[in-house]
Amino acid sequence: MCQPADQQPRLTLQGLTPLAEFCPKLRSLTVYVDATHFCFNHINSSSSISKSRVKFLEVHRSPIGQSSIPWAAAYLSEVFPRLRKIDWVEDDDEEDEERRAYPKRWLEVMNYLEVCRYIRGHQQDDLFCDMCDSD
Repeated sequence: MCQPADQQPRLTLQGLTPLAEFCPKLRSLTVYVDATHFCFNHINSSSSISKSRVKFLEVHRSPIGQSSIPWAAAYLSEVFPRLRKIDWVEDDDEEDEERRAYPKRWLEVMNYLEVCRYIRGHQQDDLFCDMCDSD
């Protein structure tokens, strides 16, 4: 897990999709990912509903761009639907202003996750109601 602070991670958020797909019993994950320029539509998968059990994600000092925040949350919500906590490492001695912003941005991702869960819950309710109304 040791990655030099001046080195950009090679793993992107999209690289987490195979872990969700092929490691369904995984419950926590610690990664160093690049989320600086992230946008996605939907995951191309054989199953649209992830069976991942990941509830905890540690992103260490992973870089994330301001414009990536809502997209990262939407992606993580779809890939890890049971995700409840994202943790990171804060570095009070960090001199680079951009890097000092990463923990706050990951906190925003966590806040967006709540919204994504809420929306997904209501979409499932609407789907259930539509199925009931079709009788």
